[in-house]
Amino acid sequence: MNVNLERLKSMLFALAEFGYNHEDKGIYRQGFSDEDFAARKWLMSCAQQEGFISRMDGAGNVIIEMTSPEIATKPAVIIGSH
Repeated sequence: MNVNLERLKSMLFALAEFGYNHEDKGIYRQGFSDEDFAARKWLMSCAQQEGFISRMDGAGNVIIEMTSPEIATKPAVIIGSH
């Protein structure tokens, strides 16, 4: 599996914009804040543009699922965090 480092970097910088403070150059994205939910919705939109199904459960977890056999046969990454 090849990782497109430029694409990954671009997406991380885009994600960092949610809650970015230009004054002190820090990122403040407290859980369940407007910025947090905007970032979650952005991630879900990115997944949908790539042909995945995305949803958010009642606890705010973003779940992204492979939808087609073509996608499901490719290498996958499973991530979780707290």
